[in-house]
Amino acid sequence: MDMALMGDLRFAAESARFAESYIKVGFVAGDGGAWMLPRLIGTPKALEMLWTGDFVSAQEAERIGLVNKVLPDDQLMPHAMAMAERLASGPTVAIRPDEAHGEAGRQQQLCRGADLCRKLHRRGRRHRGLSGGDRGLRREAQARVQGALTG
Repeated sequence: MDMALMGDLRFAAESARFAESYIKVGFVAGDGGAWMLPRLIGTPKALEMLWTGDFVSAQEAERIGLVNKVLPDDQLMPHAMAMAERLASGPTVAIRPDEAHGEAGRQQQLCRGADLCRKLHRRGRRHRGLSGGDRGLRREAQARVQGALTG
């Protein structure tokens, strides 16, 4: 989901579900989700998603502002392509500065957020005794995922 949060526009199929499920395997949310999610949907709902790892439906995602629009599954790609073509053929002289201004507001605290995320990941690794670098982290993740799937 974190990659989708970085998009300027987000469309979802009716069958889509969204979750920040890092917590279910004992990790801090990565890839910018913990930073971006509160800015898109508000802190209380973002924390609920981050702390529980629960899924939200496409309809709920639209209601809370996680996605711009929900479409029938078979209309998702045609809609996304039509929007891309519309924007590409529009007044890019005006669209680009608008995008840059919006992004500037979002990015103001991004460096701080990324630094905090790195610190939390390091602290979590030390707490779990993961001195084996990425291999140790990968082994632990695999074990937790396997436990979540079988338990």
